[in-house]
Amino acid sequence: MTHYYAYTDDLNLLTFTAQSPTGSRLWRDAPEGSYLLLYPHWYRTDARRALSFVGKTQASACRASIVPVTTWREELETLIDGELSPALRSYEARLPVVILFDPVLVSEVAKSATSCFPPCSYVLIDPFLYRTDRQARLRQVVGAWTLGPHPTPQEFSALLERLTGIKPEQISSVVLSPSHVGAIAKGMPQKSSGRP
Repeated sequence: MTHYYAYTDDLNLLTFTAQSPTGSRLWRDAPEGSYLLLYPHWYRTDARRALSFVGKTQASACRASIVPVTTWREELETLIDGELSPALRSYEARLPVVILFDPVLVSEVAKSATSCFPPCSYVLIDPFLYRTDRQARLRQVVGAWTLGPHPTPQEFSALLERLTGIKPEQISSVVLSPSHVGAIAKGMPQKSSGRP
């Protein structure tokens, strides 16, 4: 039987997004056509806020934090082969995620490259559960997050089983704080976990 590990994280990321009609900067209010850099990959949101892969950054992990925003914008325009709308502004955001992975499979396919997510894993980003490919890109939407803002561990496990077939007894470690679960369900940024 395969065993999985699950953990939560708050990711710092660069976004290019237009101001929402309500003036909100929360992830749940990000309009269609927003771009996110989940290092080293760029994604675009659709009308449902599902993320689709755009391309890979050329910036190295050790230089990513010092790349000027204008350079990021130029890179993104190169990847989409067009100009970004002037309405799109750059913002730094925190995005709470839940990552579920098989450590044996990840160790077999993982390369030494830095990435936000492990390869061949599941990633929950409000409001969808994704599957990563061998290059650690979000590639497949597995299903939608259908729980309320504060699900019980049993509700969370039941949803994971329904979407992935992974039974609760296969998950060796789950670290879900109420603030992370609430943030995932609501799409709201949380305080830093102390990691960059």
